Amino acid sequence: MFQLKFERGFSFQREEPLDMRMDTSQDLTAYYVVNYYPLERLEKILKDYGEERFYKKIAKKIVESRKKKKIETTKELANLVYYTYPKPLRYKRIHPATKTFQAIRIEVNGELEEIEGAIPKAIDLLESGGIIQAISFHSLEDRIVKNVFKEAKKLKKLEILTKKPIIPKEEEILENPASRSAKLRVGKRLG
Repeated sequence: MFQLKFERGFSFQREEPLDMRMDTSQDLTAYYVVNYYPLERLEKILKDYGEERFYKKIAKKIVESRKKKKIETTKELANLVYYTYPKPLRYKRIHPATKTFQAIRIEVNGELEEIEGAIPKAIDLLESGGIIQAISFHSLEDRIVKNVFKEAKKLKKLEILTKKPIIPKEEEILENPASRSAKLRVGKRLG
């Protein structure tokens, strides 16, 4: 939520430049991904990182559109995705551009690689009996946390304290809508 307060293109709710960098000193931006990635690479990130059902149609539409004019803002991209979606599916609870934005943000920031590297290091830094808690916000992140915890358990480094992830109760979701997709996993350092 912290990043959404800055105008760096994380949200399609406002007209912002396509950036999506958490670290503004890095070179790769959402603008570059959207306007210069080849079709096949766009398809792959939309499919793998966004788990987007219409990844082929969206990637093709992005490539077609950018030939006429570069896609510069969050609203431009969100509208493009919105109108690429089949009409009956445009009016669901979650905006059609949500998964596309997620995929591009993950690509720009190397988020999954960061998690894969950080969780094992965090476990190694814990003293015996220390607790690690990891909150993920989508299935890709949660899968990584779950697998890293399982691997640490095999190596007898970690006791997994949550067999299944803890998810927010209805009251919390009403108070904090951003928590709706949060999953918490907890482990305890052994030895």
